[in-house]
Amino acid sequence: MCDILYGRFLQHSNYFAKTLNLVKAGAFVPSPKTSNLSVWEIDKLEKSDVYDLGQKHVINDKIRHLYGYAKIQKSSFITQGLCVAHDNPKIPKHANITNWPEEAKLNDITHKLATASTLELF
Repeated sequence: MCDILYGRFLQHSNYFAKTLNLVKAGAFVPSPKTSNLSVWEIDKLEKSDVYDLGQKHVINDKIRHLYGYAKIQKSSFITQGLCVAHDNPKIPKHANITNWPEEAKLNDITHKLATASTLELF
């Protein structure tokens, strides 16, 4: 199985620790509204291309700044029992991470995802 690299855009400074060069678990908490986590397929993209992707598809009236992104392999989600769903053909690089467990197990999974990811700042 070929692993695919995804990026989770970091919209808040409390999603990472710059001095420690790490992503925090909060970056991987799914939306309380949708119970999904938005990620982008960034396999084979240069950092500047990832930046452009974020500027085009993520920046809006509510999200005005992207600090960077967490790089993470698809297998990291699958290992935790999560699903990677490409559900919008109009935006083929976008995916939602679905199938999140109940609240009691969420903290453990978000910490494991943060540990499996790599910080990239713009």
